[in-house]
Parts: sequence; C-alpha cells; structure tokens
Amino acid sequence: MKAMRTVGAGQLEIVEAPIPAPGRGEVAVRMLAVGICASDVQIYHGKHKYVKFPIIQGHEGTGVVHAVGPGVSGLAPGDQVCIQQQLACGKCRACRKGRHNVCENLRGLIGIHVSGLFSEYFLCPAWNAVKLPPSLTRDQGMLAEPVSVGVNSAQTGAFRPGERALVIGAGIIGNLTAQACKAMGAAAVLVADVAEEKLSIARDNGLDAVNSGISDLGVETRRRFGDAPPDAIFDCAGADATLKQALALAPNASRVVIVANFKAPVSLEIPSFQRREITIYTVMGTVRESTTAAIDFMASGKILARDMVTVRFPLEKMADAYRYIDENPTRVMRVAIDIGG
Repeated sequence: MKAMRTVGAGQLEIVEAPIPAPGRGEVAVRMLAVGICASDVQIYHGKHKYVKFPIIQGHEGTGVVHAVGPGVSGLAPGDQVCIQQQLACGKCRACRKGRHNVCENLRGLIGIHVSGLFSEYFLCPAWNAVKLPPSLTRDQGMLAEPVSVGVNSAQTGAFRPGERALVIGAGIIGNLTAQACKAMGAAAVLVADVAEEKLSIARDNGLDAVNSGISDLGVETRRRFGDAPPDAIFDCAGADATLKQALALAPNASRVVIVANFKAPVSLEIPSFQRREITIYTVMGTVRESTTAAIDFMASGKILARDMVTVRFPLEKMADAYRYIDENPTRVMRVAIDIGG
C-alpha cells in the first residue's frame, strides 16, 4: 500500500508498506477520502509543537472496513466508517466521564502523535472506527469529524433548545457549530466573519450571517435578536481580538465558548466579565458521543454540508493541496484528499 509521509517542514514523500493485518480488537480500513485540517497545515509547515517528524498525517477521514480481527463485533468488511481520533485508555477519570478527548493516559492522537489516515489502508482499534449509515456520502463521512467538533462545542457549552447563539468565525468549524446549535433547537443563530466567501457558504447552509468587518457586530446582533440577547457566544476564530469581542458582547449571566485553538497567550481584564458572571467553557476536539450525534444530524438533514469541500486532490498531489490552501486562505473550507476508488 501507499502512504504519504511528512518527513520535515514542507517535505512529503510517498512510502510503500504492507497492507496491515488486524489483531485482536482491531480493524483494517481501506481509506476513501481524508480532509486536510488546520492542524495538518500547521504540522506541514513545522509549526506544531507536539509533532515529531516523520509522521503520516490525517485524522478526518472515511473508509470501508477491509478486515476485522478476533473479538470485533458490530463491524464487518464492507461497512463504511469514519475514524475517531483519540487513542484513549477508557479507564481514567476523564474517560469515565465520557471525556476521552482529554484522556489522562492518552496514547496519542491519530495523525499527530501516531500514524494517520493519509494512507491507502489504516489499522486502528475497533472502537475508533465509527459505523456510518449507507445513506451518507463519502464526503459526509469525511466531514463527520469536524461536524462532531461543532456538536461537541454546542454540547460542552450547555446549549439548550430555545436559546440564541452568536458564532464568531465562519470557517468550517464555525459554520458547523452554528448548524449544530440550530439542529439542537436554537431560537436564533448568527454567524460573523470578515470573509465574504465563507459567509456565502454559511448562508447556503441555512444560516444567518453578517460581515463584521463592514457592520458593527453588537448592532447587528441586537437587530437580529431583538430584546433577547445571545445566551452563548462561540469563538471559532481564535484570535486575541475575537475572544475579547466575544467577552465584550456577552450579556450578563451568559456563556462564552472557546472552540478555536489559540496559538498565543491572550491577556484578559477578568473583572470586565467576572462582574457580569460570564461563564467560560473550553472545547478540545470531540468525543465519540458527539460523533454519533453528528452522524445522526447529517443523516436526518439537520446539519448540511453544502460547499464544504472546496477542492480535491489525489494522494500523490498532496503538496499541491497544501500550496492551494496557503494561496487561498479566505475561501478554503476543507480540501479533500481522494485515496480509494
């Protein structure tokens, strides 16, 4: 089989390896499509502090079960699956609370600490292969991971039916977080960004969207929400300015949910939001329960994936894919790497 390995910053090479044979409790998956995440771009450019080269990247993917090992139930060859990223222990305090995304004994994250999905075949514990309904397309399966991040963000932020959500950042995670709030019964959702291309995609997916580079976000939020301000504000942009904006716009006794991964420390004036009892939640990736909920939402049509795949490349052209992302930062949602036929 072929796999694409990152051997250094900006350096890729195709490697050959035997098709893996699953052991007890394992499955071998023939990969079909894998998305390039923002963390993959960071790794490719040598800016991810937790990655050691060489590494096979990729953690957002869908495939078909090729073979199952002894002791595996619920999965069979031919089943379409997506891959849960965390190699969690299942026994620690966090895992027992259902938060295996922050496992205290984490063996690694697929595509970051251990070999990932940019490969024709992938071997993993059966727990990490989540079965997909036949009705989902290859791209929907590939997008199950980012959709689940959106669902986990809404769930972690204690979002409830009838509430109002403001989402700052209309990239793929912001878009899907907003859709998750809507799928969970939001009374109103508003998405803000400065990139018109991404706002257009948000509108195509049934979301109300505003360009915060042109319009005052506080004014636009009040205009759309009226006398009921947002109950939760989600920062899916991850900049010093957006977090401070979220905290400034948050009404008394509301919530701010930090979804984006921040790359640098942020200095905050704590009394400015402590006196208003603003609750801050943080999100780290996703959990399997959010993945299954995400799959259900996509299968029922409550979460759409229109225009989420910006462009596609074959595995052998992955360097071109990264170049495309670098050259089109305001319009890329997700770049797909097609692997299987």
